[in-house]
Amino acid sequence: MGNRKITEFLTHILLSDKFNFHSVLITAFRNDNIWMIKFLLQKFDLQSSDLNLIINYAFERLNNDLLLYLLEVVNPCKCDIRAVMKHACDQNEVKLVAYLIRKVDPNLFDVKLVMNWACTRGSLDVVRCLLQLNHSLLGIECAINSACANGHYDIVIRLMDTVEYNLVNFKSAIENACSNNHEQILIYILDKCENSVIDLESIWKNACRTGMIKLIKFMLKKYKHRSFDLRSAITDARAAGNVDLLKVLNKEKSDCSIS
Repeated sequence: MGNRKITEFLTHILLSDKFNFHSVLITAFRNDNIWMIKFLLQKFDLQSSDLNLIINYAFERLNNDLLLYLLEVVNPCKCDIRAVMKHACDQNEVKLVAYLIRKVDPNLFDVKLVMNWACTRGSLDVVRCLLQLNHSLLGIECAINSACANGHYDIVIRLMDTVEYNLVNFKSAIENACSNNHEQILIYILDKCENSVIDLESIWKNACRTGMIKLIKFMLKKYKHRSFDLRSAITDARAAGNVDLLKVLNKEKSDCSIS
């Protein structure tokens, strides 16, 4: 029997009074019959509860093609778009995120929340996609803080290189990076921002306390005309038994004495 005749036969059954839609849908789920699920989507004006059943099935199977198909044939207003968007971010599905951003009313999902999800999970491709929108809508400060706190260096670079300087709260970004000892991010931010907006002494103390040698070397080189508290740093390094840090600090102390 050809596809056309199968379709005609199924259509005839579906229109009968005895047809049990939910039974057919559950059977399609159990048998992973994607063709049947798509057929039901085509032939029925499904309620939100039914659509969300299909969405949850697609989530479980990681079937993003089915999600895209569903969103193309039904009104997105009837679906839980927030859940679909969260799934897309969690799975780093750029194609799905891009489709939602392009086709779906932004009022159906929280753009700031989506950006924060992407920055928290380290989904760089999703961040790139979202940055195509108006930056003032994205909650850039919160996004950068999340990327700094979670150590996603590549996302921090992308955000800071893309958005307007005045959208970045450098002090807050540094605090989040410091609280989680993300050395590479701290070096990048310090290299990029103006000295007047940051507390160098606090960063120095945290770097010495946690033994971030690369950051300490960077600060000594970049801020060579600034007097950091070497005595306290050396005392802390001795107490921690950090031999490598002691070498760096003692060399700096010796150089300062000579000069």
